[in-house]
Parts: sequence; C-alpha cells; structure tokens
Amino acid sequence: MVVPQKNPNEKRQNIKTITWGDLTWVDIPEPTEEAKKYLAENYNFHPMDLEDCFSRRQLPKVDEYEGYLFVIF
Repeated sequence: MVVPQKNPNEKRQNIKTITWGDLTWVDIPEPTEEAKKYLAENYNFHPMDLEDCFSRRQLPKVDEYEGYLFVIF
C-alpha cells in the first residue's frame, strides 16, 4: 500500500513524497535552498548529492549508497 508522508513543510515547498514499504520517493520539481535544507534535515544524503540537486548542468544519474539510491532525472 502506498502511503503519502504527512509533513506541512513538504506542501509549502512543493515537495511530494510517497512511501511504500522501505522505499520513499521524494519529488522536488523545482529545487530551492529551502528544499535543500529540508532534505539535509530529514534524510542522510551525501552532501554532494544535495549539491547535484541544484546544478543546472547535472546529467541524469543514479548513485548507489548503503541504504539508499539517489536518482536525478
């Protein structure tokens, strides 16, 4: 069963999350500094991945870490 996360900051920042089992999809269509701060505070992402969210020249990629996959489309 897919259950959306309930977090008031997500709606304000146009962040959408869907969790299914151990998998959470975080969708940020227009990343902002506020969204970057949200990700840093709520998830244990590698700092370079957070920087990749803001790169205007970032190519699509998948990075595999212990415990999570980081995907940019």
